[in-house]
Amino acid sequence: MSRPLWRCSKCDRPFANKNQWHSCGTFTVEDHVRTATPFVVALYRQLLAMARRCGPVVVMPTKSRIGLLA
Repeated sequence: MSRPLWRCSKCDRPFANKNQWHSCGTFTVEDHVRTATPFVVALYRQLLAMARRCGPVVVMPTKSRIGLLA
């Protein structure tokens, strides 16, 4: 049984660990792919599709990456 995720009181982002360090902010996938090459965008979409075939996935864009939470 999985435990509930801790949420930052400032940005409401969920984390597996309480008080985990992060950069509060609102980030989107579009922020990341806007400057990416078509190859990188296609690779991201393929990776996301493969992850979703394994089960539910939450997409977690941050300042420096796009995380996938299963």
